[in-house]
Amino acid sequence: MSARYLVRFDDICPTMNWKIWGRIEAILLEHGVKPLLAVVPDNQDPNLVVRGPNPDFWDRVLQLQDWGWTIGMHGYRHVYQTRKIDILGLKAWSEFTGLSHEEQEAKIAKGLEIFQREGIKPSMWVAPGHSFDEITVRALQRHDIDVISDGFFLRPVLYHGSVWIPQQLWHFRPFPRGLWTVCYHHNTFQDKDLTQFEADIRRYINQLVSLDQLLSSHDIQNIGLLDKLTAAGWMRLVRIKHMLPAVRDTSRCKVLFLIPTLTGGGSERVMITLLNHMDRSRFQLALGVVDTRRTVFRDEVPADVEFIDLNCTRVRYAVPKILRLVRSVRPKVVLSTLGHLNLALAAAKPLFPKGVRLIGRESTVVSQGLTCYKLSRLWAWGYRRFYPRLDHVV
Repeated sequence: MSARYLVRFDDICPTMNWKIWGRIEAILLEHGVKPLLAVVPDNQDPNLVVRGPNPDFWDRVLQLQDWGWTIGMHGYRHVYQTRKIDILGLKAWSEFTGLSHEEQEAKIAKGLEIFQREGIKPSMWVAPGHSFDEITVRALQRHDIDVISDGFFLRPVLYHGSVWIPQQLWHFRPFPRGLWTVCYHHNTFQDKDLTQFEADIRRYINQLVSLDQLLSSHDIQNIGLLDKLTAAGWMRLVRIKHMLPAVRDTSRCKVLFLIPTLTGGGSERVMITLLNHMDRSRFQLALGVVDTRRTVFRDEVPADVEFIDLNCTRVRYAVPKILRLVRSVRPKVVLSTLGHLNLALAAAKPLFPKGVRLIGRESTVVSQGLTCYKLSRLWAWGYRRFYPRLDHVV
């Protein structure tokens, strides 16, 4: 039997990239493709906030289910909170791995309550970041979800009491046999990605199947030694693939932008403008925001910019998180804006990794701005004492 393919889309949520999704939906309908859709029940991941929330989201999902498209439960809130190796041995961060039975059971139950309230019945599990453990599998089974879209096998298998539908690809590749799930994250699609997606659908249309077709026509057997060996070999290839971008990106300058808020001010507009117009062939960009409440410009952050919510109410509370972020991201340049954030980072500059350059952007005439502060003499001393630590002021 020739190779067969399933199409899966992850990160389906109210704040996803609806402009691109409308075009994807049209392509799928035109060719009669019934994909797997990984829906986040209660998204709290700021990285999935691409546009404002669609008030008709759940009606749209219900319609997709009525069309025969498979709805999967994509975690609960899509927020990683543990650093434990998962059941696949692939990643060390997770929304579920390492949590107690009670904690995982509660998350799954709350997620399913949301689906039930909206009249939707998810028929499979898709873990955020491929990361879950045996406790997750048992909890899902108690809630009648016994199909898992994951694993690097070449066929569906019975494993830990559930049916595992393998997911090994992120774009179409030709294979002589086997079952292959191609997973897409459409939030970052550009026009060229959409063009390639439609071309691939046309090319592989006769080999595409739906989950219902697969489950009704396939004799699913217990996992065997060959399946485990195949999965182990494929996982090594995936790890190498994940390492390659870091190698290729060494020629680009990694810049971390830091800003207190994204409310509708001039400083925020300047930073958003820079993020939208910097040369991607030369710069790899990330944006850290201290307080994401009452954001105005979130929808204007480019999709290829890594968005980091520091989840703090004051700059002074965010400094430890910023230091950890700088050590983790390892940017060549940190660019901050607004005097109080610049001053806090200048004071903390000796704790930055060696070689990181710190640029502070001033939005006022400092000598005039200081007159508006309480304890203006203390602020003036801080500027004189710490601002020289900045590599540049613009």
